[in-house]
Amino acid sequence: MPQPGCRRGRPAVWPAAGLDRVHLLAHDWGALIGNQLCLRHPRRVQSHLSLSVPPPYFGFDTQLVLTIVRRAWFNLLTPVPLLGPLLMGKGHQRMARYMLPGFTSDRKAFSAEDVEIFVAQLREPARARAGSALYRHFIQPEAVRILTGSYRSNQLGTPTRVLAGADDPNIRLDILHGFDDHADDLKLKYVDGASHFVADDRPGAVLERALELFAQPWPEAGPGEGQPTARTSRRQTPSSTGRPPVLAGSVASGNISVRRAAISHAGLAHRRQAITESDGAGRETARERAHCRRSARALARYRSVP
Repeated sequence: MPQPGCRRGRPAVWPAAGLDRVHLLAHDWGALIGNQLCLRHPRRVQSHLSLSVPPPYFGFDTQLVLTIVRRAWFNLLTPVPLLGPLLMGKGHQRMARYMLPGFTSDRKAFSAEDVEIFVAQLREPARARAGSALYRHFIQPEAVRILTGSYRSNQLGTPTRVLAGADDPNIRLDILHGFDDHADDLKLKYVDGASHFVADDRPGAVLERALELFAQPWPEAGPGEGQPTARTSRRQTPSSTGRPPVLAGSVASGNISVRRAAISHAGLAHRRQAITESDGAGRETARERAHCRRSARALARYRSVP
């Protein structure tokens, strides 16, 4: 996992699964991990289709902060120890229930059964605590790093496409800016009739864009592991199919999105099982290693919906 202290590591589960290079489809917070994989392991990612989240270069904007407070206020409450798990898993679970239908254009995108699948997982205390820990140890620190410009010295070489719902208040053009100059091949497209959960509002649009991107010819492979720089001319040997496999994933609610779009949600399982390894230079501190272990345990508890 791309965590502080783990960023020099490499995704060990991919070789174990027989994977070398992959196409990546990710949604929401899963796209944060996808961006990290593209920056830190460009040799392994052929292309990235990101849903509702752009690369980590947009700058601080007061309108963005106000939008989060007004519409995505749960991002501020979920990470709080004790309080976050309590609000997600206890009582009527109003906060957890708000997270799905509150961010779709089509109010029928999530059925009552879909919502129940999502909130039922959080009634298990260990999963509610793991969800809170994910926000506290990864999502919030990552948001701070993005807004303070930590990634602006890194060039994104992976071909990246961002699909955003035209009704999504969090990713409007007048709010997000500053990432164009940091990517070699980046395009952002707005999808009419969709909000934050693009794959649930417009699954056909997601499939069409994914097939178009993943059918592109192989570009030159990126640099070695842990080097977030421009790509080199070294090529990788394609798989037996001639194209790399597809990993797709999201946060827990995104399982419904990916399943409905008829794309495997194996990406969540891969992230859940991922083991990060030191680069062998002995530069990880005991505190960093402990942070990696805590994050891995939290994510392992947050199992995907069967």
